[in-house]
Amino acid sequence: MHTLSDIFISGFLLVAAMCSRRQADTTYMFGYGRAQNNVAALIAATLFISFTGDELYREALPRLFRPAETSYESLPLAGSVIVASMLAAALPLFKLLK
Repeated sequence: MHTLSDIFISGFLLVAAMCSRRQADTTYMFGYGRAQNNVAALIAATLFISFTGDELYREALPRLFRPAETSYESLPLAGSVIVASMLAAALPLFKLLK
């Protein structure tokens, strides 16, 4: 569902980018550039929040009232991946500070 919402929002923003390239006319004397900047960003954010809220409602709320058993079989592996990714992300910062 997350990937589907990303595809839908990206498609919408692509259409908005194509519409914003239109030249100025008598109705919109300064062109359609704001269609991409303000209006499309507002609609895309609203769609993203709607998709996320719907998924949260369908997936998380039932688990809140009926919690499942959790198992931490690969917790050390997950922790090491998190630490390694944090170090990889901080490496350019360390080079910048030197």
